[in-house]
Amino acid sequence: MHSLVEFYLALPIVIRLVLAFSVLFVALAIFLFIRMMAWKSRTLKKEQREALLSQQIDQVLTEQIIARTDWSQHNADVGLLSCVQQLRSLPLRQPLVRDVLAKRLIHNKHNFSGEINEMLTRVYLMLGLHKESLADVVSKHRKVRLAAMHELYMMDIKVDESIVQPLLFHKDELTRKYARCFLIKHAPSASFEFLDQVKDQFLPWEQYELHAIMARRDCLDVPLFAQWIRSDLNPGVVSFSIKMAVHFKQHDAIPVLIRLLEEGSQELRKEAIVALGRFKSLEAEEALVLRYASESIPVKLEILKALGRIASGRCIHFLANVFYGATSVDIKKSAMRSLVEQGRQAASVIEDMIAEAKGIDKLVIQQSIHPISKH
Repeated sequence: MHSLVEFYLALPIVIRLVLAFSVLFVALAIFLFIRMMAWKSRTLKKEQREALLSQQIDQVLTEQIIARTDWSQHNADVGLLSCVQQLRSLPLRQPLVRDVLAKRLIHNKHNFSGEINEMLTRVYLMLGLHKESLADVVSKHRKVRLAAMHELYMMDIKVDESIVQPLLFHKDELTRKYARCFLIKHAPSASFEFLDQVKDQFLPWEQYELHAIMARRDCLDVPLFAQWIRSDLNPGVVSFSIKMAVHFKQHDAIPVLIRLLEEGSQELRKEAIVALGRFKSLEAEEALVLRYASESIPVKLEILKALGRIASGRCIHFLANVFYGATSVDIKKSAMRSLVEQGRQAASVIEDMIAEAKGIDKLVIQQSIHPISKH
């Protein structure tokens, strides 16, 4: 060993440095390999334990709740107590066990409705799993906070409005979005006031989620969404409010929708036009016709479709003129289809058009009278 050291020291400095770095890199590579193998081993053991726990939990839930056929009050309570008792035998103080149990409850709750869905929520509450999540809702750690909010939301656990309200103004965007969903899901109509204060993007998925929540709430006191159909508000909020006004058949929104045709962006004008068509608003016809000439082709198409849905018979000559004056095939098709929607009132005009039609006009008329697909 002494001679090896002497040999090394006798080498030129450059060679000694190369050898030293080589040994260092080999040692580091061996160390990283050992760490990686240890991590893989721990991960594999964790996955195996999670799989075993999931199997045990699903077996208990299936036997005591999911596969139960007799849902009389007595048998349901017996099954519930037996289920909770068996699940309490698990070491729930261990974070891994607690998290796996919560995930299996969420998974099964998502797959079943009715009595089973409600029973799974009761199991979650009786085991006290909600207490930790409620405490974590106000955690400073984003990952912990979002996981807790997701769990409570999926398990249909009501969170006090005093806890959720401050989260509407949280600096984290996803936290704000979860808070909105919580309010719509559990709180009274007064909670819709947060729509006045939304500053960040109100994305389509969030609008869809809120719509779905509202559709499932039987006792919800639905507000008048016309109050949020204003061009000075967040465009996502206006878009959402237009959809909700149509869904809940709030005809009081028609005047503000007509006003939006003059004030809103192109996308909001399109949505307002679609809404007016779905309302079959006779009072909107004149405004739609007046807007037509100054609009882009996408908006013009929506105007023509809306006139077709309204189908009052008062715009027959306007639609015929649009058909003859258009250079776009899409405009011709939409105008003609809307004419067909006018029914008997437009029959004589359509007959004259068929008699005079040639070339592309004739083909468009034929396709509109016997369409492959409707607009």
